[in-house]
Amino acid sequence: MRIYLITGIIFAITGLIMLFAPQGFIGAVVISLGVASFANGLYTFIRFRKEVDDPVFRRTLTIRAILSIVIGLTAIILPIIFAGTVWIITAYILAAHLIISAILELIAITRMKNSGIETTGYLYEAIASIAIALILLIFPGKTGIFLVRIAGALVVLGGIAAILHDQGKLPRFPRR
Repeated sequence: MRIYLITGIIFAITGLIMLFAPQGFIGAVVISLGVASFANGLYTFIRFRKEVDDPVFRRTLTIRAILSIVIGLTAIILPIIFAGTVWIITAYILAAHLIISAILELIAITRMKNSGIETTGYLYEAIASIAIALILLIFPGKTGIFLVRIAGALVVLGGIAAILHDQGKLPRFPRR
């Protein structure tokens, strides 16, 4: 299978979308974050909050799950209803949710550690939530669109490099 060719094509197409339709790309990312938030909340509510037999843990994860479901639905529905005019507001709502969710996750992690459950993955999730929230807060509007375009150009270059590597025109550098 020609994985570099397939990866290169996907990267090139994604990069072109980021370059020429950054608002559409941002909208797709916001809706995708909404879907991920909804799915995470549903999973947490149905399955994960029962992992530790501690009322504080369950209450914390129940609040986090309901918040994730509501914010996820908001991030999906608002842009569709208002035809994309609320991207920045929705991004700020998502950022606030991610910060609150990370705080609740850290509370849950302390309870999980007390129960002897491995928490490394959950700590990474909390850190990633904070990082994504900071990106959403720091780069709204035109600055964010500019950065998406720059990232798009880099993604296109990466896609071209992968395609050229697949064709044998860009050999891999030997390791020393």
